Amino acid sequence: MAATIDPLAHHGHILLIEGGNYRRKHTLIQQKDQIKVPMV
Repeated sequence: MAATIDPLAHHGHILLIEGGNYRRKHTLIQQKDQIKVPMV
């Protein structure tokens, strides 16, 4: 696997993207909505 990635990485550029993650944020919101708190 490393032999396959090496030529691509050799000529590639590394981009560092900072900030919030859209998918993670919305997944957490959906999970929160799915959790039901039992009524007492």
